[in-house]
Amino acid sequence: MSESNFIVNDDFESDKQDEIPYDLSVEAFLGLTEQEILLVYIHINIFENSKEKNYPFEISLKVQGRFDTDDLVVDIDDTEQEKLCIQKGLQELYPYIKSYVLNLTSMGGFPPLTLPNLNYSNVVKKED
Repeated sequence: MSESNFIVNDDFESDKQDEIPYDLSVEAFLGLTEQEILLVYIHINIFENSKEKNYPFEISLKVQGRFDTDDLVVDIDDTEQEKLCIQKGLQELYPYIKSYVLNLTSMGGFPPLTLPNLNYSNVVKKED
């Protein structure tokens, strides 16, 4: 976890909504160190713009995973390899993110928020 923000919306009016619509965005992209260590960056926003949309809180997370590149398939084109690396990084890191959000929300005085499972192939790559 390289960054974590949890902001409570003190103006939240729970009586205005029966059910809060789920609002989650996930972006992932890659980096590579000089030592050939693959970096997978994941940015997650939950209930973004909480004051404007009357959400109880908002969470912003930045997670970075480091992976050895010895196991990479090298006979496929770069775009496909990048997609596979992002998917692999998400598969490894997302369960930890789900657990973190569940604990963060419950310790913050809210009902525990369980993030949904992701279809890792549908996560949009963030352009630099």
